[in-house]
Amino acid sequence: ATRIEHRAEQRREARGRPATVQVAGEPAEHAIFTELMRKGGLWIIRTFTMFLAILLAAGALAGERDSGALHTLTSKPLARWHLLLGKWLGLNAILLLYLAVLGCVLTAILRLRTGEVNEQVFYGAVSSLMFGALFSTLTLAFSTCVSAWLAAALGLLSWLVGSQEYGIVRMIAHGLSQSEHTREAAQTLFGISRWCGLIVPSGRVALWIDKISGRLDLDDFARGAPFL
Repeated sequence: ATRIEHRAEQRREARGRPATVQVAGEPAEHAIFTELMRKGGLWIIRTFTMFLAILLAAGALAGERDSGALHTLTSKPLARWHLLLGKWLGLNAILLLYLAVLGCVLTAILRLRTGEVNEQVFYGAVSSLMFGALFSTLTLAFSTCVSAWLAAALGLLSWLVGSQEYGIVRMIAHGLSQSEHTREAAQTLFGISRWCGLIVPSGRVALWIDKISGRLDLDDFARGAPFL
């Protein structure tokens, strides 16, 4: 990152642009790469949390049912919803510990880069538990009636459906809306993307997490000249 910043600074000087553009008290290139590291790190944490939640939840009940251990548990005077609640709490406790560790690592990396501790980054990482809880709940529900592999596949399918609220379907709809001849099709796709978000609100949860984690103030920089 430092080498890229140095090259960007040299290009600015070669084009006759000032080399002292500041964003939040830092050189523009340094600030931009710091923000990319923050957003990229949180995206990686959120994505791995989703995969881990699906992986753990898929075999939580299906694996025990296939091995016969679940029949032993259900034969005891224990309500089935108690069993499901215990599984759900255990899965999300594991995810919370995982997120706390990764949040500390990302916060430490950004501390080395900026010289300051940004608590919002840690809060954003820990709040990714909402993302994990969403998919652990869905996949755990699937695993009550199907095999572990099918439950995992349905969990991934749920993620694919939910991501279309702000994903490929919405991007295609935006492209079609630019032409009068395809605006009706664009409205249909916009409606599909909204329904996807209502069925599996992963996109909205991701936006909440991003809001909690905060962002670098790039508004002043965005109103100026491009930094390259």
